[in-house]
Amino acid sequence: MSDTAAKRPERRSRLAVRVLVSLALLGSLVAVASVVAGTLGGSGEPERTQQRRAGGQGPGEEARKRERPPQEYVVQSGDTLLGIAEKFGVPAKRLQRLNPDVDPQALSTGQVLRLR
Repeated sequence: MSDTAAKRPERRSRLAVRVLVSLALLGSLVAVASVVAGTLGGSGEPERTQQRRAGGQGPGEEARKRERPPQEYVVQSGDTLLGIAEKFGVPAKRLQRLNPDVDPQALSTGQVLRLR
């Protein structure tokens, strides 16, 4: 038997090992990527945030809207009239009617709004 015939099986086994190692590495990368994507909710946002942006309701939001809103709300930093209306399930026009002296474009932190 010649030397080249003896080297062929050795080359094949090296090639097979390289292919298997490459496949194992690729599989590991896919597994890590799927774990990270699952942890982050797919797009880097928690699932509740995705539901709200998609128009869905997160847990408890539906029940909160069925409850009567409190009488008053103290404006927090970053609040908007529309955001407050959505948070408590009160139409924005109603908030404007209940608070005629409030400028909806310039809410101040600490300002008290009537909700009903």
